[in-house]
Amino acid sequence: MNEFQNIVKDFVEKNKLEMTIEHNFLDLSSELGELAKEILKLRHMGVNDAESQRKMILEFGDVFYSLVNIANQMGIDLERALNFSLEKYEDRIKETGSPGSR
Repeated sequence: MNEFQNIVKDFVEKNKLEMTIEHNFLDLSSELGELAKEILKLRHMGVNDAESQRKMILEFGDVFYSLVNIANQMGIDLERALNFSLEKYEDRIKETGSPGSR
């Protein structure tokens, strides 16, 4: 488990925030929607002030927290998962010239 995962684990335990994986996944989905809304404001509505940046940072933090929390519940080391994904993309780029799925 990496440093971020330990921070989230300790926070959840300290504040008694344990929930089911299903509940946490719904929370992640909701947070992704909120992040999407802030990105739309920033990109398509021309809103790009300090408050918008603050909201964007908060939404990224919420998504990250939710993802880390789910990984912790499932016993997934996120650093290891990221390394596997990067290796997969590297292999695809070498084989096809693109990181996308076939």
